[in-house]
Amino acid sequence: MYYIKIFYFYYQDTFNSPIDAPILDDNGKRRMFRTIDDAKQYLEKIGITRNIKGQQYTSDGIYYLEHGEYSRPTYKIRKERVNK
Repeated sequence: MYYIKIFYFYYQDTFNSPIDAPILDDNGKRRMFRTIDDAKQYLEKIGITRNIKGQQYTSDGIYYLEHGEYSRPTYKIRKERVNK
């Protein structure tokens, strides 16, 4: 199983900057995907199409930075690790 984590890029001590976190479903739990391709399709559906490297993606085109932000967010497809 896989999930997508969003990484935000804000200057240190920026007021109300978002915290890096996984994408959540309607129940407040991590949105899980069976395969990497399923996760890629979800990203395409929400407009995240530019592959940076490996399983890291970002939006394509014009992006306007918010207050304190120095780069657009990165979406990483991660594998769920289960402790046995």
